[in-house]
Amino acid sequence: MSSIRWIRISVIVMVVLLAACSSTPPTPTPQPEPTATITPEPTDTPEPTATATPDPTATNTPEPTDTPEPTPTFTPEPTVTATAVPGPKLGERELVPQGGYSFQPVVGYEWDVADTQLFLSDEAGTLMISVVGMPAADVIPDPDEMFAEFIDIYAEMGEGDLEKSEVVKSAIGTAEGMSADLTGGLFGSPIAGQARLVQSPDNHWMFVIGFSNLYKNEDEWRDVGLPVFTALLDSIIFEETAVTQPKPEVVIPADGECIITTDATYGYTQDNPIQVGGDAWDGPPRERAFFDNLLGPNGETITYSRDGSLPYGDTILDAFSVTYPGIAETAVIYVDEYTYSAPMVPVGFTCVTGFPLSAP
Repeated sequence: MSSIRWIRISVIVMVVLLAACSSTPPTPTPQPEPTATITPEPTDTPEPTATATPDPTATNTPEPTDTPEPTPTFTPEPTVTATAVPGPKLGERELVPQGGYSFQPVVGYEWDVADTQLFLSDEAGTLMISVVGMPAADVIPDPDEMFAEFIDIYAEMGEGDLEKSEVVKSAIGTAEGMSADLTGGLFGSPIAGQARLVQSPDNHWMFVIGFSNLYKNEDEWRDVGLPVFTALLDSIIFEETAVTQPKPEVVIPADGECIITTDATYGYTQDNPIQVGGDAWDGPPRERAFFDNLLGPNGETITYSRDGSLPYGDTILDAFSVTYPGIAETAVIYVDEYTYSAPMVPVGFTCVTGFPLSAP
């Protein structure tokens, strides 16, 4: 029962009690003896007109009037202030002259540069990122075909299969191109990652692929790999002058002797590569100087092309395909630009003169 109703009932009870306590019974008076009188015949008395007797308990309560609904007061939602999450920390800027770009390595991750390529990974090998810079070409390739081909190459190298999402527009710095998310498997493990292909304003190309191993954590790429991948790409700057570095000075041995080895494994196996030295900066022009001085067995002019790089032990080797008119099968020659020993001619070749390469 509400307090208002209880108060009203209490007031009514108090009024009734007070009324009962204040009434006094009347004193009786003596009545005279009746006398005989002729009582006239009663006349018709009109029926009294019934009048409505008000209910004593009823009160004339006016009809309630409509009380306007209060106008709601707009209370703005509290503004959620986003707390900035610090991204991966970057190190000092590094130049990749043959690739035509520079970058900042991500602190806490291992990285290495070979020719035009940058490799970055964590110690456990759950994250791998590869950046390949390519010089301008006379013939512009089809970007879509190039993009698909690069992804297929990595899938083949990883003995797996990579599925790419819908290709979307993307960029690295001022270079515009395309991007796709990757899923699938490499080396028998599930992976997720991303690939990008862009073309710089001066017609240089760059392909980047990064992926995380999801064997232990299906969110490894989203939570760890992608932030590192994005931070590294955001640090990349195309360096137009980087690919125009002057060639290192080379010295031709005084005797000018062309020494042909008798070791059939020299240059043909990864265990016994041709060691030109020079590291990532001077190594590529020293490799070209070696092959420019190489001839076929009868003095034929050779044609050579670099197939790519591969890690081997504590170094990185470059593989070159070499042909000349009449050769039965393309020769594959392995070169180490991180170690030096006096170069010789592999079996089956000759040279113009003594190799113009001394210890760097």
